[in-house]
Amino acid sequence: MCAEPPPEAPPPLLGTPSGCAASCREVVGFALDGARGCIDTNAGQLVSCSCGKLTFGTNNSEACLKTKDGRRWLVVRGTELGLNVESSSADPPAKFDAAVWSPCSEQDQEALRTAQSCDFEACEYPSLSHCGLKATNAALWSTTCSGTMQTIPGYDYQGCLKPTCEADEDCASDERCVAGVGVMPGCNFDSEAKCGCGPGQISESAPAVCVDVATAGPRGKWERYRAHDLDRKVVWDLYPDGKLLITARGEVKQTQVSAEHLAYLDKELNGFTIRAGMQNGFICQTDTGFPGNLTLVVAGKTYARDLSGCFYDLPLTLVLRQYGL
Repeated sequence: MCAEPPPEAPPPLLGTPSGCAASCREVVGFALDGARGCIDTNAGQLVSCSCGKLTFGTNNSEACLKTKDGRRWLVVRGTELGLNVESSSADPPAKFDAAVWSPCSEQDQEALRTAQSCDFEACEYPSLSHCGLKATNAALWSTTCSGTMQTIPGYDYQGCLKPTCEADEDCASDERCVAGVGVMPGCNFDSEAKCGCGPGQISESAPAVCVDVATAGPRGKWERYRAHDLDRKVVWDLYPDGKLLITARGEVKQTQVSAEHLAYLDKELNGFTIRAGMQNGFICQTDTGFPGNLTLVVAGKTYARDLSGCFYDLPLTLVLRQYGL
């Protein structure tokens, strides 16, 4: 379930000045803790006040600066400092004290790019986020619950990857083992100094993890999958042994799907996208396509969805169409 998180508080500042004029934007740095290999996002250092016109927005406003003591700093709104002469996002660029700060080398920049917030250092497999835990969760809520991108079912909202598994029996009774969803979100600070996260793509190479059934759909073996093309008036009924019944023009034809196709269809029907969609509804990427509906029977319970508009785009439907009308 989605519940709105508490408002995201700005990071505390260290040193002076303590802030900027209301018409200006704070450019804030967070130190990379070299010993721990992570970014301390619990306290920020004010680098500059940017009072010029914001010439363009960006979903990644970060830059790297270094202090005389050798520490490297992730600088939020760093694109407003004019470090890259050709692409400053502020006009005029914000100024920083060259006696305190200096640009990073490419090696330093790479060290920051691959680091995460120290909020996630206890995770065996941490979130790939430069933001702190609260800011990361707020960003994921705004994107996943508003439906603007795919959910990230492998993320446990403590910033860690959920427990890995090989079968449903490895998970709690209200969870199921889902392959391909063990992907962590990648998050950074945008031009408004807010945390933004990219989509967590399902990947065959990602580990299987335990996901609650409210999110991932029902656990158990599937018993029948039906795709009904309302436009062509064709029904495909697929069974776990590969038997396929095709009903069209009042006639029923029985055939057998190939072993290769059955392996693919079985993986999809046990995966996240189909089961979560059948239980909770699909987010269609298009409003065109063949009208149709789907039925999936899992552990004796039937799930049905009207999928008009994105019916034809489902890979399973494309495979079943190869077996005729």
